Amino acid sequence: MPPLRPLTFCLKYFLASREINRPYTGGIGSYLLQLKIVSFLQHRSRADLNRGYGGSGQHFNLGSLLLDFLELYGLDFNYVTTGISVRHDGYYFPKGQLDKKEYFWQPNRP
Repeated sequence: MPPLRPLTFCLKYFLASREINRPYTGGIGSYLLQLKIVSFLQHRSRADLNRGYGGSGQHFNLGSLLLDFLELYGLDFNYVTTGISVRHDGYYFPKGQLDKKEYFWQPNRP
């Protein structure tokens, strides 16, 4: 994933300039940011394969990737009902799904 590092640097700077990069105050930390970028790139490469472009992603520049990332996670993604997984080539899942329920609700855990 060649665009992972430059997208991470650019988005970390974007978050730091707005002081929303501190998870303990409700911001987005480095780990969450990288998982979101990996998920975005996984879905992007899958969409490229379906369109016949190949999975390399070399036909996109970093600017278009950045804008698409901000559009997806800033406007389109529903955080209340949808979960993100980067396992097994990445996928989205509904949070109320029965086989995922134990990950979100564990009554024995404080």
